[in-house]
Amino acid sequence: MPSVYQSRSGTFWPLGSVVVSTAGSPVCIMANVDANNNNAPETATNKNTAEYSPSGGGIGIQGYKAAANNNGMVVNTGNVYLCMRPTGNNAGGRADPGCILKVIPSGADLFYPIDPTGLSRASPYSFFLDVDNNNDSGQVVLYNCMP
Repeated sequence: MPSVYQSRSGTFWPLGSVVVSTAGSPVCIMANVDANNNNAPETATNKNTAEYSPSGGGIGIQGYKAAANNNGMVVNTGNVYLCMRPTGNNAGGRADPGCILKVIPSGADLFYPIDPTGLSRASPYSFFLDVDNNNDSGQVVLYNCMP
């Protein structure tokens, strides 16, 4: 079973390999560390909620997925799409060009600065991945994290 890091502050926070099991059904980049969105800004405070929702200054994504038996990483079959949460009744993901921020080719990597000046931060719960082929994924890291 892969490691899951819960360290919400510091230079970087590995969010792991975010697998999109069904192409066209975007997955939040926080799926491995907070699958129930307990710490998302829009979630009401409860016993499972941290005092503050995490934020980051940048996102790193690589177009790789785990090899068979978790024996290293292999390139995806197709593209990975970094998307914002869709608005209204829109589908989101690759089917909704209005929410696509970046397209990451198979085997490529991307650093997406939320604000190049370093003054602004964003909630990682606002970012989703979609893919061209079922079970492709993105290896995701959140940079300049704050709890």
